[in-house]
Amino acid sequence: GQGGMSFAQGGMGNIANAIAASGVEHGMEVLTDSTVEEILVRDGRAYGVKLVSGEEIHAKTIVSNVSAKLTFGKLVPEKHLPDDFMQRIKGFRTRGKSFKLLCAIDRLPQYKGFDSEKTGVDYPAYSHICPTPEFLERAYDEAKYGWYSSEPFLSPIVPTYYDNSLCPAGKHVITFQGGVTPYELKNASWDDERDNLINNVWKVMDRFAPGFSDSVLHHKLHLPHDIEADINMPGGHTQHGELTLDQLFMMRPVPGYADYRSPVKGLYQCGASTHPGGAVSAVNGHNAAREVLADA
Repeated sequence: GQGGMSFAQGGMGNIANAIAASGVEHGMEVLTDSTVEEILVRDGRAYGVKLVSGEEIHAKTIVSNVSAKLTFGKLVPEKHLPDDFMQRIKGFRTRGKSFKLLCAIDRLPQYKGFDSEKTGVDYPAYSHICPTPEFLERAYDEAKYGWYSSEPFLSPIVPTYYDNSLCPAGKHVITFQGGVTPYELKNASWDDERDNLINNVWKVMDRFAPGFSDSVLHHKLHLPHDIEADINMPGGHTQHGELTLDQLFMMRPVPGYADYRSPVKGLYQCGASTHPGGAVSAVNGHNAAREVLADA
C-alpha cells in the first residue's frame, strides 16, 4: 500500500471473499441471490428475515450492513419503530454529490508535479488532485447552483501498479472518485451531460498528467443515481450519508443509536451509516460485533 491506503490482492471483491471464507471455516453458511424482503419483528424484538422467495430464516440476532434508510422504514416496517426515531432517519441526508469513473488505460499516468525523491514514494498509485483550497471551493460552488464542476477535484487510484492480476500485461486500470456532481441537475438532464463531465475529467487529468486522455481505452461513469440503482443505496451516497458534523460520531446515523444497536431488540447496525462511515475500515463491523457479544 501507500500512505495509509492498502490494496487488496485480486481486487476489492477479495475482501468480501476473505470474510466469507473465514466465516465458513467457523461454521457460517453464506447465501447469495437471496434478497431480504423484510426483517421480522415481534413484540419489539427481531426474530429473523423474510426473503423475496417467501422463505423465512429465524435467528436470535440480526445485523444489517445496508443503509439505515433501507433498514429502518423499509426492511423494518415503520409500525415497529418510534416516531421520533423514524423522523430522524428520514432526515438523514443521503444524496450523493460525487461520481466514480472507471478506466482501462494503456500506460500509467505520469504526474508532472510528482517527485519520488521528495515524497519517498515510488509512484503515486493513490493521489488527490485538488491543489488549493480555491480549487476545491470552485468545484463545489458550481454544484451549489445545480450544475457540475468544470474542474472537478479527483482522487485517482491505480491498483494495478501493485497488482498486475487485474489487467492484461502492459495495461492498467484507474478509478476516480471525484466531484462535485449533484444528484439532479438544474434545468438539464444527466443523460445529456455525462460526456461533458467526462471531458472535464480528461481536461483536469491532462493538466496534471499530460497525455492521460490519450491513454484511455475504455471508461464507465457512475453518477449518484447510477449507484443508487445499481446497489439499492438511497441517494447514491458512497458513504451511505453525508460525513458532516451533525451526522458523525454520536450523531450517526441518529442521536441515541450510535452504539450500533437499534430501537428493535436483537437488531444491530454495522454499515457505513454507522460510525465512522464508509471506506472499508472494518471499524464499523468490529464495533458492532463487540456490542453483539456484550449483549449475548
